[in-house]
Amino acid sequence: MPARLSTSPSHLLIMALLFVFGAAGWLVSAGGATESPAAATAVDRLRSGAVASMDSPVFEFQPGWQVSVEGADTTEPDQPWTQPSGRMAFQYSGRDLALQLALGDYWGYIFVSVDGRPANRLPVIRGNLDSLGQPSGYRPLFAPEKQTAAGPAAEWIVVHRASTDGPHDVAVEVWRGWGQTVLRGAAVDSIPSGPRPQWPAVLLALTGGWLAITALVRFLGNSPAAKFRSGEPSASAGHTLLGNRDCGIV
Repeated sequence: MPARLSTSPSHLLIMALLFVFGAAGWLVSAGGATESPAAATAVDRLRSGAVASMDSPVFEFQPGWQVSVEGADTTEPDQPWTQPSGRMAFQYSGRDLALQLALGDYWGYIFVSVDGRPANRLPVIRGNLDSLGQPSGYRPLFAPEKQTAAGPAAEWIVVHRASTDGPHDVAVEVWRGWGQTVLRGAAVDSIPSGPRPQWPAVLLALTGGWLAITALVRFLGNSPAAKFRSGEPSASAGHTLLGNRDCGIV
């Protein structure tokens, strides 16, 4: 017969401690600081590992943009409710594309398409089309909780994850947001992954707690007092009864 896993209280308690220690180890390893990507610099080619400032020659801006090493800013169009404040395009080689966006207490949003399709790391809202009438990945820039005393906060957002190294053609369309320097940089395969999820630690801790409770219940169920209350004679009581019978005491 196959060996059965021991379910004695002591073994269950050891397993419970292992699960609890595993949960604690997961939380400690998940709580480490995430490294920031390298500083953006002007690049001639946007490929894997590159972090490009918006004044790089790889970016093609339509008229109306104000571009510097700090970022790219749009200007208010004649019809701001029906016209984008700016369009730009570029090409990259690699998998993960991230844009550094200015998020803060102002209304604005961007559309992003890659190879003629919506950027797949951004939501696509049915009927919410860009100025060319095409569906695109959508990202609002309104985030008042991120606003700082110095203005909007620059934050890296992964907008697309490609299945091949490309090259890939990207189109970005900005609506409103003029004066905020919406685009601050672009990076390819350079953004560290986000913090590890905490649900594995919760699952490990719950399993450890369940094992500890099971061990306690079994320990109490095997105690002499529990056996006495259940009417089961203990080993010492059985020996005493046998001894009395041997002595002729009934």
